[in-house]
Amino acid sequence: MRTCYGAAGAARAVYLAGAALNRADWRADAHAALRGALTAASGELILDSALCHGWAGLLQIVLRMAHDSADPSYRTVADALACG
Repeated sequence: MRTCYGAAGAARAVYLAGAALNRADWRADAHAALRGALTAASGELILDSALCHGWAGLLQIVLRMAHDSADPSYRTVADALACG
């Protein structure tokens, strides 16, 4: 089954816009959206490794958010995604 993680990608875009425009509220909304997408994905087995529709894309977004936000919880999620 292919699940689209578009919410994660949109969250990343909103986070970057919030960072560029110094909008803490946008960055907070982006964190909430990404956490919601990760919660939704946590109960399923992600078999697709595609960058767009699979765990690789989700992992890439989480790693970039971990780097940019310095939120340690994203590193934990990234580790879990990487270990499958």
